[in-house]
Parts: sequence; structure tokens; C-alpha cells
Amino acid sequence: EREKLKEEIQLKHENEMSALKLELDGERGCLETALQEEKEKFRSLQVDLDRNENPQVLMLRQRLEAEYDGELQKAKDCMSAEIKKLSTLMQEQSLAQQRLQ
Repeated sequence: EREKLKEEIQLKHENEMSALKLELDGERGCLETALQEEKEKFRSLQVDLDRNENPQVLMLRQRLEAEYDGELQKAKDCMSAEIKKLSTLMQEQSLAQQRLQ
């Protein structure tokens, strides 16, 4: 009877180990598949970055270019106003000098 109980326990243990091994193999397979998918996404993102085709990069570039263009236009407008102001001052000085002569 003791031998029979020992065999039952051993068989139960082997069945549990087998079930756990199957579960572990299934999990490993899922993880390997997920890893491959993530690697492919990473490769795709790298290629997009290398080609500058990633939508997020393109949006960022467009936003930065728009910001740059806006700042450049502000600077041009400011310089134009300063040039007009200086031209007016120079004309006034020139007229003042002509009157003094």
C-alpha cells in the first residue's frame, strides 16, 4: 500500500510538472512572439527615422519649421521697422545739416 501511495504521489507530481512545463513553454512562445513583434516595430521606427518619414518626427519638424519661420518673420519685420526709423532719422539729419549750411 505504501508503494502504491508513493507511485500515485510521484505520478501526480510528474503530471503537475508536465502541465507546468507546457504552460511555461506556451508563455515562452508568447513572449518570443511579442519580442519579435517589438523588434520589428523598433526596426521599422529606425528605418523611418533614417528616412525622416516617421509621422511624429515629421510633425515635430513641421512645428519647428513653422516656429522658425515665425521668428524669422518677426526679426525681418523688426529690422524693417528699424531701417525705416533710421532712414527717417538720417533724412531729418541731412535736412538739418542742409539748413545749417
